[in-house]
Amino acid sequence: MHEGHEQMFRRRFFISTILSVPVLLYSEMLQEWLGFSVPTFPGSEWINPIFAIIVFAYGGIPFLQMGVPELKDRSPGMMTLISMAISVAFVYSLASVVFPTQSAFFWELVTLIDIMLLGHWIEMRSVRRASRRMSRPARPTNVSNRFYRPRSFVLVEF
Repeated sequence: MHEGHEQMFRRRFFISTILSVPVLLYSEMLQEWLGFSVPTFPGSEWINPIFAIIVFAYGGIPFLQMGVPELKDRSPGMMTLISMAISVAFVYSLASVVFPTQSAFFWELVTLIDIMLLGHWIEMRSVRRASRRMSRPARPTNVSNRFYRPRSFVLVEF
């Protein structure tokens, strides 16, 4: 079921994280919070939307693709939740470009996608490792442990 997902999430995490750097650097809110500024040039106002679209298209698509079957089965789960979060942030941010009365969520969008990719990469790696451990035959051990109960020791053989 999860074959290949680990490498896919890993690859998408690293590429999306690299593509997120310009969005973070050109985020006015982060510049204000952290007290730095980046050089502006004609067209630099398009860095956030363009790179955020690329991160959404590359890093967010797996969540959308995996969320669709959950909705079809009428059993929404984590992928549905992530899909909704990134879709709402994406649509709202694009609307803020067209109607510039609101602030955009481009840096929030890319960091959310990056964190979700990282989390799913770690999850898939854990699933693979646990599956590998479960497929090995159990080795008998001759270990005894002492467990303390108030006023007594109990010897338990494994």
